[in-house]
Amino acid sequence: MNQYEYIVKQQSEGVWRWRRLMMLALYVVFNLAYLFAFLMTFPWAVTFLPLLDWVLIFFTWRFVSPEYEYTTLSGEITFTTIWGGRTRKELFCANIRDFHKIAPYDEAAEAYVSAQKCTRDFRCMSSINAPDLYYGIFMLGEDKCVVYFEATEKALKILKYYNHSTVVVPTEK
Repeated sequence: MNQYEYIVKQQSEGVWRWRRLMMLALYVVFNLAYLFAFLMTFPWAVTFLPLLDWVLIFFTWRFVSPEYEYTTLSGEITFTTIWGGRTRKELFCANIRDFHKIAPYDEAAEAYVSAQKCTRDFRCMSSINAPDLYYGIFMLGEDKCVVYFEATEKALKILKYYNHSTVVVPTEK
């Protein structure tokens, strides 16, 4: 049984940076609106503001800090999103043998992936600039899908074991 588990945390860049900035702006607007609404009529209500901030941050910040987990077990690979370290959502589970291609992601691969006309796109990576960024093309039901993930050396060995004909491993220079 070849079991492997790997978790990457989404870096704050691109759209995720904007989402975090918008969430911070929401917190500031909430505080200003609360102060404006209650400061004149109920000055003692300001004492509840730190508690309300904590509750708001506790329940909302997780939606801008995802982690991605890859689990391989007996020839199947499962990709899961973990929101804020608490809520797990399985994106998909696929048989490794069903992948048409697993290769490093670079400029040439970008053109190849766009030419494949994939209908679904799973981005399970910490950053588009990650050093070990790979992509995999597979069928999920009737949809042609692509998944972007970070593959460690052990993950590549497992992927190559279950689907040696489609896994491309770069040669060292």
